[in-house]
Amino acid sequence: MGEVVKFKKKKKGLSGSALKWIAITSMILDHIGGALLLRLAESEGTYVGFRPISWQLSAHPPIFWAYLILRIVGRIAFPIYLFLLAEGVIYTSNPWKYLLRLGIFAIISEIPFDLAMNVNSTFFTDGTFRKLLTAEGIADVILRRTSYEFLESQNVFFTLSIALFGLILVDKLQNSNKEPAMKITLSFVIFTACCVAATLLHTDYLALGILGAFSFYYLRKTRWFAALAGNIALWFCGLIQIPCIASMVPILCYNGQRGKGNKWVFYATYPVHLLILGVICLMLKI
Repeated sequence: MGEVVKFKKKKKGLSGSALKWIAITSMILDHIGGALLLRLAESEGTYVGFRPISWQLSAHPPIFWAYLILRIVGRIAFPIYLFLLAEGVIYTSNPWKYLLRLGIFAIISEIPFDLAMNVNSTFFTDGTFRKLLTAEGIADVILRRTSYEFLESQNVFFTLSIALFGLILVDKLQNSNKEPAMKITLSFVIFTACCVAATLLHTDYLALGILGAFSFYYLRKTRWFAALAGNIALWFCGLIQIPCIASMVPILCYNGQRGKGNKWVFYATYPVHLLILGVICLMLKI
């Protein structure tokens, strides 16, 4: 008689890997709009100011509408990443290794991020890049004596790293034997410190990204409420963030399973796609 093999029944819904692919696809589309199309519009003289409402629609409407659609679709990525971050704190076997991976890729991704989002082709032709290779240029960066575009914002992996560090500390605090009042006080101190760090480092989404992550963590037992609160926190970044509420759909479809996928592919996709976009922008001299 043959051996009976039991198969684990696959749950309906979206796995963690499926959520990651949704977030990655959304993010790449968002960056195509934010890096490539935005620079194309600026080079064509069709962009005025810093908000979509300032675009001169009659000058180049196809670029505007393509930009706007991609940016709207891209809003669902960050809330999904925050949700998975909060889940990771609870279920990852070693959250400190998780933090180390995020931190390493934050550093790796910074130059590709700056190439795609923070500098244009003149950065390499007007002497700025050469100056940064000198002792004076390095001192300018460290002491902030000169305003450089690439210092104005840091990539989202820094935001996620700061948020994860805070959540690891808070989670360990929640599982400790300290008095409830002490837990609340220390948790607030940790949250505030993370918000300050994100603000001082000019990370993507600033302190609101930290608020979103903590919302997903503290309200995780009621997923729909956590998703709603986490998304509303991001609304304060501006009107363009309102469509992020659509991320509630895949988040609420999460089935609690990890799914299949190579974690290194998920990590590497971020710097690689930014590097490609940055190189394309340089080749187009925009």
